[in-house]
Amino acid sequence: MFAPGPERNSAFTYDSWMENVAILIANNVKGSNKALLQLGDQLHKEHGGVESSHFCYLLGGLEPELHETEKTNMLLIGANHKNPQHRIEYLSVQSIQFTLVYEYARQLGNPQFTMPLLIAYRFLYALYLTEIGQVAKA
Repeated sequence: MFAPGPERNSAFTYDSWMENVAILIANNVKGSNKALLQLGDQLHKEHGGVESSHFCYLLGGLEPELHETEKTNMLLIGANHKNPQHRIEYLSVQSIQFTLVYEYARQLGNPQFTMPLLIAYRFLYALYLTEIGQVAKA
């Protein structure tokens, strides 16, 4: 499935990515995380599947990153920060909420877990909530 060059197995299709993830998780062996990350890369590069690639990244142990670089795969969960035509679209209420939910879920398992990258996004989310009249939630 992840063979380089022309030997790549053509049996993989975008429609079967969930089955591949299920197999990797069910048979958790050495290298499963790396395979999940590679699958995420493939989904993003070849199919533009931001949500599916981020799902693979999270299962493979990758977390949203603080700063954008050439190698950054995920800033906010569910947001495509790599699309130069729609740079601002990555900053959506939904992607901020997804990332906040991820942080909360991680904190349930480890109360000391924090994501410093979310400070600026929390502020923007609070501004949004204030703008729509949800001052108490902000």
